[in-house]
Formats: sequence, structure tokens, C-alpha cells
Amino acid sequence: MPAPPQTGGFPTTPPAGAVTAGVGPQTSLSKRLRRRRRRNLQVAIPLLFGGLLLAGLVWLYWEVTPELSGRLHAHVAEEPPPPVHVTGEEFGVGPETRELVREYLAEHPERIATDVMLTEIRGTKHGLEIAVSASTRTRFVVVDLSQDPTLRGYYNEHAEELIGRHERQLRKAGKRFFQSWAELISSRIAPDVELLMEHRNRFVLAATVEGLGLVVHAVARDQPYPCVYERDNRLYFLLPRDVKSFRLEGRTLEDGSRPFPGNYVVVIRQSEAGQRPSSTPTDGDRSHGN
Repeated sequence: MPAPPQTGGFPTTPPAGAVTAGVGPQTSLSKRLRRRRRRNLQVAIPLLFGGLLLAGLVWLYWEVTPELSGRLHAHVAEEPPPPVHVTGEEFGVGPETRELVREYLAEHPERIATDVMLTEIRGTKHGLEIAVSASTRTRFVVVDLSQDPTLRGYYNEHAEELIGRHERQLRKAGKRFFQSWAELISSRIAPDVELLMEHRNRFVLAATVEGLGLVVHAVARDQPYPCVYERDNRLYFLLPRDVKSFRLEGRTLEDGSRPFPGNYVVVIRQSEAGQRPSSTPTDGDRSHGN
């Protein structure tokens, strides 16, 4: 006779072959959590080491890279720099357009006068002559790059990049200058002030400098002044006559880049005689004009 089933709140013994649920769901959850922790560690450890490596490389870069800062001297130029000559052929301008603009500007030179500088583009027998002169309120100040070995080394190392950038901008601006004047002459329309300032800022001030002069400017009393001439490792600036010192720093270009990372304090001397290089670091005010 079979035994009667047990009653009450006590569990019964499961029959043979039965599968018990036990703690299966909790065990499965624990395994998933452990796998997730392992995956997180597998991701976090490479990121940690990558961050440490990047920080080390940045530190090493600043330790081994010469600092483009310190004190320089400038002198007041006794004579203005000589004019620059272009033909238009170097900008890819056709002969008919070149001749049309040359003849017109020989009779009607383009002149722009501001408180800082006077610029003139005049037609000559062989092309165009571009000249920059001081106003009654300014004077030419010259910075010789050879006085600072670090600055000179930077220029030599980046010469190809800086000159290439300058040539591309000058070619574009020069072509635009000839084309705009050809259109004005053909339509018999006088140029407006906005166009003339574009010619000065993009064409004239690119034609009179080289690689470094395009990417630096002088800052005096929080006012930026462009480099107006560059030859033989010398940068020329037009500054107010009462300015005694200024900062030489990189300027922000139209594409948003700022290729020159340096920041120098430059003290002006009346003449080039007795000028001595100095590498004494200074803090210098780093505020930037427009």
C-alpha cells in the first residue's frame, strides 16, 4: 500500500530524475556581471596606458623643443625698403590682361593711405612696381633674425613650408588683383575702398614679404601691425614713432591657423650700431590684437 503524501509546510523530496531550479538565474546574472567587468578592464587598461604614453610624449616634446621666446632688439631704419617688382606672369595671368592693367596703372597708380602706411602700385615698362612708405605718424623698424639662434633655426627648419604657403597665397592674391582691375577698366568703374583694402592686405603685403613675414606681426599697445617687408633674414614693421618696444608673435591667418608659435619681446634702438643678440627669457604680455 503506497505511503500517503506529506502535507503541511514542509517541502517534499523531489522524485528521481527531476531538475531543480535552485539559484540558476542568480548564477547566470553573476556570470554576466563578471564578463562585463572583464570587458571593461580590457578596454580601460589600454586607454590608461595610451593616455600615459601621450602625456609622456607631450612632456618630452616641450623638454626637447627649443622655446621661441625671449628678448630681441630692433633698430630704426634710416631708409625705407626698396620697391618690389612683379610682372603678373608669375601669377598665371595672361599677356593681354597683364598689359591692360600695366598700362592703366602707369597713368593711374593705385594708392592707399592710412595712419600707418602708404602703399602704391604703379605700372612700369616691365610690369608693376609695389612700394610701401611710412606715414607721418610711423617709422620703419627692423628685426634681424640672425640675432637669435633658435629663431633662425626655426626659420631654416620650416623654410619650405613657410615659403610654400607664401607662394600659394601670393599667386592667388596676385591673380585676383589683375582680374579685378581688368574688370574695372573694361567696365570703367572706379574701385571702392573695400576692394582697395583687399588689394593692400592680400596682395601688396604678400608681395613685399617672404615666408616668415606672412605669419608674424608686431603687437604694440595691444594693436597688431603687419610685417610690411622682408629680405635677407630681416623683418620690417611700420610702428608709431613713440613706440619703444613691442611683441613679435604669430598672427592668425584666414584659414584659422597660426603657424608661428613664438612670442618675443623686442626693444627698439635708434640705430643698428652696437646691437647685440640676447637670449634672456622674458615673460612678455601675451594678449593678442586683431
